[in-house]
Amino acid sequence: MDSIHDIYKKFLDNRCTKEEKDFLFRYFDLDQNDQHITELIENELSQESNEELSPELQVILKRNQTKLQSIVSLKKKRNYKIGLLTASIAASLLLIFSVLYLILKVQEVPGESKDIQQKEILAGTNRASLILENGQTYDLREDGNGITVSNNTISYTDGTQITATKKPQIATLMVPRKGQYITVLPDGTKVWLNAESSLKYPTTFTEANRVVELQGEGYFKVAHDSKHPFIVKTSNQELKVLGTEFNLNSYSNERSTVTTLIEGSIQLNGKSGNAKEILKPNQQASLTQSNYTVKTVDVETYSSWKEGEFRFKSTSLPDVIRQLERWYDLDVNYKDIPSQIQINASISRDKKLSSVLEVISDISNVKLKVEGRRLMVIQ
Repeated sequence: MDSIHDIYKKFLDNRCTKEEKDFLFRYFDLDQNDQHITELIENELSQESNEELSPELQVILKRNQTKLQSIVSLKKKRNYKIGLLTASIAASLLLIFSVLYLILKVQEVPGESKDIQQKEILAGTNRASLILENGQTYDLREDGNGITVSNNTISYTDGTQITATKKPQIATLMVPRKGQYITVLPDGTKVWLNAESSLKYPTTFTEANRVVELQGEGYFKVAHDSKHPFIVKTSNQELKVLGTEFNLNSYSNERSTVTTLIEGSIQLNGKSGNAKEILKPNQQASLTQSNYTVKTVDVETYSSWKEGEFRFKSTSLPDVIRQLERWYDLDVNYKDIPSQIQINASISRDKKLSSVLEVISDISNVKLKVEGRRLMVIQ
């Protein structure tokens, strides 16, 4: 196959084969290719034309203006005369945003669009349930990006009250597959919960220690209180801090409990054996059975999920699939998924599953398909 630059030029001349076009679209979807994309767009911006831009593409331009701001700034530094939607670059922008438009647009085959839409599996959203110890259950709003707890009153972050209790109760925030949610605890601690996770905590902290229980994955930004240590309990670990930021992955189907420290200090205690560790920023501790393994890591790789991004850095294919399994609510048989393959990519978590699988398949050379909700390897 030709180079990406040659394929891009063929696309502009309407000479692409279907295979080349599919490859081009997948390439543009990959954040790791931003530098190459920037060069391609800059080359097009340097061309001159007197054609006008259609109103439809002007809308697309405005929607993607932020993404291209750095490119425009670069051009200005190089003394190119670039003005937004000027006639001298109109045709070039038309071509560029035609590409963007085709990427963003759902491609439909006549007579098959209905079937395709039915088979598409969409990304997860803000979904969660709140369960109180008195048995009250609340299905939380998807348009709400979080809840807060203060003086035994639980409200959405916009101030809308969910419930109030006369005395402290234990609340459990449960996030299903295809969900995520944020909660602000009574002390001001902020917790992001990933898919298939739950957090149990009191509506008011009244004890010497601020104790919560986590199942699954959570990112914690702990409010500092030197007199009241903050403790996170999982099935096989107890974590103790005064005030810090960290990501904790304690899914039962993962090989180990993984704690990644962003800032501050953390004391870890394994519940079996005598495993103990104190972490420093940018360190990660993995607890397997009764032993900790500590290493220095790129912490953004392990916290990017709360910013709406899958970030894989030498991540094994089964580990990648487990993240997709929870976010898209899939059934997976792992026996056919090769464990030796490693993935390096950054992919938005708001993409449809089919788009994500195309990228993963292209990188890994392992063909993946979905039937119903079953993810399988094509032999």
